[in-house]
Amino acid sequence: MPAYLNPYQPRRPFKNPTTGEPLMFRTYPRLSDSLPYAVRIYQTAEPINRVCQMMLYRWCRSEEFVEAPGCADLWEYLFAQRKLPVSKRHLGMCIVNALDYECRKLKGVTKDNPKMKQIYMFNDRLELQYGLEYMICVWLRKFLNDMMPPSEAKIAGDHEEARARVSEELDILAETPYRDFYEIYVEPLFSTSGHRVEEPDWKKLIRQAGAELDDSPVPLLEIEPRKLKSYR
Repeated sequence: MPAYLNPYQPRRPFKNPTTGEPLMFRTYPRLSDSLPYAVRIYQTAEPINRVCQMMLYRWCRSEEFVEAPGCADLWEYLFAQRKLPVSKRHLGMCIVNALDYECRKLKGVTKDNPKMKQIYMFNDRLELQYGLEYMICVWLRKFLNDMMPPSEAKIAGDHEEARARVSEELDILAETPYRDFYEIYVEPLFSTSGHRVEEPDWKKLIRQAGAELDDSPVPLLEIEPRKLKSYR
């Protein structure tokens, strides 16, 4: 069972409430010394990674979600069509650090798939949603508090109260129309001053939580996006 390291992150169930199946999502980045994760620990608070997290989060909570999209197809659908500066590597590293299993698969040639294609195979959309939440919760509370006028209430209070507020803000993030979402959440990240958040010391937080370190390697353009094909 993953350890929650952020006191302001909403607590989610570790089993699907409908099927009872375990949900394999992460609550901190991969910290393995093995490649490809040894090059650099995933930076949850970097602006481009934050855009990637938000777009993925909005997608996995929408009706457009499919369980087995092509890797290149998903990148094109979320970012290339909207001219957002997120690379395929940014997308891949975000997904790899959200899930506790290797979801990248090679789809063989079939009648409907004339050539081999790399795909993402998601077991359950809740795993992606909850895995992305630990990343977003690193910076969302500070971002919103910094952006709110001084006269408005901040996300504060005890941890339980703050988690409830953050959960509401996650719902708003997922449901805000794209134009408003872009202006509120994306534009400030690429302004001259930008918005910076310090990256947590994940290993220190794990030690403080008394959890075991899981370091095992695992082999504004408004458009009507095209539908994603599922290769399941």
